[in-house]
Amino acid sequence: MKWSLEEWENSIEKLVNQCSEKVLEELEKVIMAKLRESGEAVIAQGFLKAKPLSSVVNSVQHQLPQDNKDELLYAIGITKTLEKPISLFGMEDRPCHLIESGSLSMLVCPVSREEYSEESIHNHMEDMVWVESQARRHEEIILKTMEDRTVIPLPFCTIYRNADNVKQQLTVNAEKIENDLTRLENHYEMQVKVSVNSQQLLAKLHNDLPYSGNQNGGGYFQKLQWEKKLKAEMEQMMNDYGESFYKDLNSISTESLLLEKSEVVVQDDYCLVFAAHYLLPNDHLQEWDTKLNAFDELTDSLGFMVEVSGPWPAYHFSRLNNEEEIAGG
Repeated sequence: MKWSLEEWENSIEKLVNQCSEKVLEELEKVIMAKLRESGEAVIAQGFLKAKPLSSVVNSVQHQLPQDNKDELLYAIGITKTLEKPISLFGMEDRPCHLIESGSLSMLVCPVSREEYSEESIHNHMEDMVWVESQARRHEEIILKTMEDRTVIPLPFCTIYRNADNVKQQLTVNAEKIENDLTRLENHYEMQVKVSVNSQQLLAKLHNDLPYSGNQNGGGYFQKLQWEKKLKAEMEQMMNDYGESFYKDLNSISTESLLLEKSEVVVQDDYCLVFAAHYLLPNDHLQEWDTKLNAFDELTDSLGFMVEVSGPWPAYHFSRLNNEEEIAGG
């Protein structure tokens, strides 16, 4: 089984919410292509040279910094207002803090306006080292925060002008946020892509269903029909195995999202069976691994390949993110 980061599709779907729509689309294509190529290599190459995230809980809550005209607020995620303080280093190695609005809080960190203005982010579009390192840092902060609280992850580069804008968004969307937090509690997102080596599967069917017709010229059309039958059998096997496995994973997941095949990249000589995002409860992780391993053992000789990534923050299952209700002010 191949465990991969290739399927991190759309986990940073709103890359620059202050940029024009055209720039946003171009940037996302470039980033996604590069991330699929790099996989885990970005961290291995040492692009993340920021301070390590601290999980130390202090007895006194940090004093919230005052608004600064030279700074913006980088929003990371939304959580419930808890008595437990938080102590993490965020973007630019700046300390994170929570901005509260009633029962809800948004985790933010100050960032320089010079680095995170619309114009600056536009210029960073060609600097894939910057984009990859910042995106991974964003992900790392969310996962660390999720260790002791439920978090609605916000898209990469969600920027606010000041604390008042943050509080306004929390207030306006309070009901949707509360519902999201309830749904996502004790859940992670998993991503699965199943493909099959069509040549290997076809060769297996050749061996299992050998041609038994005439070998002379008169058997030409018989052989064509046999080959057509094998290809139909291959399609049926792909559909049957794929549908069964998809439903099997669905049975232990809270929700799932099936991706359009045209949107998923596969290796040469491979055909996509299905690709999906799953919202998985924490207490089903062991059963999840069992089902993945069982399918892998069952289909490996047939040429099937299962690629899995996660657990991730539940980007694709936040109603708030999907409806684009939260945007930098």
